Amino acid sequence: PESAEALYLRMLAWREGAEQYRQGHFGVAARLFQKSPEYTSVEDATWFLQGLRPDDGHAIPEVVGLLALGEEVATKAAVAVWTLALRPGQRPKLTECGGLELVAKAVAFHAENAELQAAGCGALKLLCSGHRLAAQNRKALVARLGGAEAIAAALRAHPDDADVQREACGAMRAAAAKNPAG
Repeated sequence: PESAEALYLRMLAWREGAEQYRQGHFGVAARLFQKSPEYTSVEDATWFLQGLRPDDGHAIPEVVGLLALGEEVATKAAVAVWTLALRPGQRPKLTECGGLELVAKAVAFHAENAELQAAGCGALKLLCSGHRLAAQNRKALVARLGGAEAIAAALRAHPDDADVQREACGAMRAAAAKNPAG
């Protein structure tokens, strides 16, 4: 019989897969549906993240999907998205795979997790600058995804965490840059 953890991860994967499909992120949806039977534990879902490097663009669809699998997995995935977004050339693919939406959702949903907040805000900052889809990301983050509110909540929730403060301020600045709604 399957463990409760495996069923929980599968349920989260299918729920987010359906949501990503509705939003037109078919690659992320397909990846979540296909990979969900393999998620028997947090370790099974995240083992490949251990050696992830900024140049590992082939892993983007799977990494983005992991943002939907609960706080522990999402924290590791947020660090991985931030790592991948360090390369400006990876940012369009991260965006096209639903990275902006899922990072923003994870930041909003897991406000008390400082590691996720720092990595998530760092990823949002990078996704809003330095590539061809940055302007659309800034607009979406502010106007559609509640990004400014989530970033402000991170600042309030972690007033003494220098990493969260630095990355959240950077994300807010990047989201507001050249953005009339910002």
